[in-house]
Amino acid sequence: MSTGPDDLCVLPDLKAWLNIQTSAEDTLLQNLITRGSLQMLRWMNRDHIIATSYTENRDGNGALFMLPRNFPLVSVSSVIVNGIPIPGAMDQVSPGYVFDAYKIMLRGGSSAFYSLGPYSSQYQYRFTRGFQNVQLVYTAGYATVPSDLQQAAIEGFAYMYRRRTHIGEDSNSASGEVTIGFSKDMLPGSVLLTLEQYRRRALE
Repeated sequence: MSTGPDDLCVLPDLKAWLNIQTSAEDTLLQNLITRGSLQMLRWMNRDHIIATSYTENRDGNGALFMLPRNFPLVSVSSVIVNGIPIPGAMDQVSPGYVFDAYKIMLRGGSSAFYSLGPYSSQYQYRFTRGFQNVQLVYTAGYATVPSDLQQAAIEGFAYMYRRRTHIGEDSNSASGEVTIGFSKDMLPGSVLLTLEQYRRRALE
């Protein structure tokens, strides 16, 4: 029984939440964590939550900033536009790229980016419009799974575990008679609300 690299919580925490004292179902629970984590990542439109290196080829948008597909940004190692490398800015005023948790921004420029503006000529760096003419190489993600996401995963997996013998049922008895109803939501709303905060948005 091995853990997965993208597990959103750990087995001891899930067992503690479920108040399970034995190891009889450890394999079942670990499989639930690993497979369920992949399902949650797909729902969040993410490949990983832990910091990972990415290389993106993007269409230039003509703007001075671009939102990489993954966040939060940890570092940016390369920005290339039209085959021309743009350097990282050395300080708070020098030309080059800078970034925050969500976007990469361009400041200043060079003669390689000369353009004739409406009022004057410009040497401004920009993500020049084009098809697949921008390459971004960066690292994005978290050092560890954020605590609120861990808790949401624990509650979600516990919910799945408890309902595994009657998946989707809302109820199975009423007034002494057997009835069955099915839920539209396979996870509690509080879990989905937390997952939504980490969801990657479509950018194009």
